[in-house]
Amino acid sequence: MTTINTTAVSDKDNVVIRNLVAHPVVIITPLHGKRFELPPRSQMEVSVEDVRECSYDQGCRNIFRSYVQICNNELAKEFGIEDDVVEYNWGEKEIVDALMTADINVLLDALDFAPDGIKEALLDKAVELEIPDSRRREAISNALDVNVDNMIRNKRESETKTEKKATARKRRISSSATSTKTRRTSSSRTTDK
Repeated sequence: MTTINTTAVSDKDNVVIRNLVAHPVVIITPLHGKRFELPPRSQMEVSVEDVRECSYDQGCRNIFRSYVQICNNELAKEFGIEDDVVEYNWGEKEIVDALMTADINVLLDALDFAPDGIKEALLDKAVELEIPDSRRREAISNALDVNVDNMIRNKRESETKTEKKATARKRRISSSATSTKTRRTSSSRTTDK
């Protein structure tokens, strides 16, 4: 059993929290109703007291375990994040490395043990980068029950359709054929003095 030192971080301190996913995450403290909205992949500084208040609510605890990183190891331990969950602290560089250059076992470990937010970030980045390694695509597909190949294909088709729509625009009316009525005003105006 792990002993947690709750005095290592004071309630008066501030801590950085970081959104791990590509969509907004909203956190509402259960007692005081403070609302924090984290835009996609952004971070903000909040008080330790507010983060600890979130530990009273199961939904908030789950958000901090899976989708929002607490950038303080001692405080993260209070939410059940152990030091051996190395992926919890991953940023974009580590995600790209796992997808492109690191040993495939790094990716496989992440797909098995990483928080859901990191797994989602791995999937999003794999599609964005169109990773060429079919073994990595297959590993992601199997672990997350999605089809990465189809997602990449859909992305390409979507981009192609967007390009075609942008180039296919034509004017329907020529500038010489204006048949619209223009407003006429009298040239003499009377003004009251």
